[in-house]
Amino acid sequence: MKLNTYYLQNENYDYSYRRVAEHELGHVIGLQHTNTASVIYLAGSYYSIQEQDINAARDLYKSAYAA
Repeated sequence: MKLNTYYLQNENYDYSYRRVAEHELGHVIGLQHTNTASVIYLAGSYYSIQEQDINAARDLYKSAYAA
């Protein structure tokens, strides 16, 4: 994973390393951009991990949780 330093170093975005890392790690585990409040929100790294992110990750890996 590589953090996009363009956004981190651009004061117009005001993104924290934590938010960008959470967003990029969402991609690493397979999450796709969303248009709603989500760690993987398309328009930027504004949100922390949300319930929909957890549910999306569970859906991606549900066979691993199958009893």
